[in-house]
Amino acid sequence: VTTPVTTTVKIEGTITFSNTAIIQEQLGDFANETELAIKNIVCSGVVAQSCEASVLSLNGQSVTTRSHSLQDSSNLIVEFKMELKAICSTSVCSDAQTISNALYTQVTGKLLTAIQDGSLVNSLKSAVSADFAGLLANAIASGKFSEFVAPIRTVLSNWYPN
Repeated sequence: VTTPVTTTVKIEGTITFSNTAIIQEQLGDFANETELAIKNIVCSGVVAQSCEASVLSLNGQSVTTRSHSLQDSSNLIVEFKMELKAICSTSVCSDAQTISNALYTQVTGKLLTAIQDGSLVNSLKSAVSADFAGLLANAIASGKFSEFVAPIRTVLSNWYPN
């Protein structure tokens, strides 16, 4: 059995949620639900061997930190990353650049559309309790993504000096 050759696309970005009423105690749940919403939006219908999304920080503080201090409760800045692996069509993955470009465009396009048309916020509202959804009633999301970085391909050769 031959293992397929893959290329990995990593995308980082931020989503700013304005006009929220999230309180300190709800940040952990908000991070978890946002991560799930991003993954559901981005990974559905994408041709990739694997698709992962994770929230890294809220307002600049790591989500692994137990205590989050919320300095501005009306704005939440969510820093996230996505990692997708796609199968190459050749054994040496000579099409890695093309596949990666297409995947980056598709994924960022889907998430940007969900941010702009309000479906990301609506997805969060429907995934949480009615009380929690009320805190997002007037929320507006905006986002930006890291620039695309071409996949690194390594060509190994045997070179012997004369």
